[in-house]
Amino acid sequence: MTALQAVRAGVKETSRRKKIVWTWYGISVLCSIVIVAPIVAAIGAYLNTSLENARLFENFDLSFIAEFGWNSQWQQFTMWMPAAALVGAAFVFMTTWLSGGWLAILHDPAESFFAGCARWFPPFVRLALLSSIGYGIAFAVLAVGNAIVRKIADDSMSAQPSAYGSMISFVLFCGAFLFVNLVVDYAKVHMVAHGDRVARRAVRAAFRFVFANFRTCVTTYLLLTGYGLLMLGAYHGVSEVVGQASMGAVLMLFVIRQVYMWGRTWVRMVFLASASCYLVRRLPKPPEPEPMPLQESFEFNESV
Repeated sequence: MTALQAVRAGVKETSRRKKIVWTWYGISVLCSIVIVAPIVAAIGAYLNTSLENARLFENFDLSFIAEFGWNSQWQQFTMWMPAAALVGAAFVFMTTWLSGGWLAILHDPAESFFAGCARWFPPFVRLALLSSIGYGIAFAVLAVGNAIVRKIADDSMSAQPSAYGSMISFVLFCGAFLFVNLVVDYAKVHMVAHGDRVARRAVRAAFRFVFANFRTCVTTYLLLTGYGLLMLGAYHGVSEVVGQASMGAVLMLFVIRQVYMWGRTWVRMVFLASASCYLVRRLPKPPEPEPMPLQESFEFNESV
């Protein structure tokens, strides 16, 4: 199975289960509303404090955030940051919970979605905690790269070497971060496909599988990641054109953002379905039972 065939299989599996897609999207929207609603309400209270404030809000740039924070003495940010962190953690756990049900349905269509969510949530949480080692390595790569760039900037009279170093450091960080994501997703697929609830064993198996099928696994991941980045770029491009100078424009951007969030949810579920189809296809087939040897009978029918 090639990468394109895996993606087509994932699209087919996801398209057959639209109710689960809408459930995942609805939970994502609910978490987003909980995070964004109080911030939007507080910003709306400060829109008319100055003409400069209103002008900056049209593009919602860093200058507006600085002025908004200065006028409120940063009290809102101090108060909301712990709540936003808790909601963000709840969002991560919620998507982890949903991914278990989605993979369980893909493995066995007769399985209950929410029963699969509950069954695979504890091992997936252990897998998430184990994956923090990989993400820590990715951030360590970024920190080392930034230290090298600062050293180059201090020793060089030109800014060009440090600029190239920053880009290389960022690319290495993104590559390491995305590779950890890839291995963790295949570890989830392995756990459900084999009924294995041990996180360490699943990570080792995912490493072996990804390296044994490196081109197909990475191509599938990059295809869907690129599609997601195209959607993100289109959303930001439209948001810059529409602006936020009026209530109608804000509502239009809200609708556009919901379309983007639905597309992002769909891409995530398509990748999990593609990875599941590909891994199951690569599983060794069970050996066929050997036919029973023919035995010659010495009995005869006396009536003949």
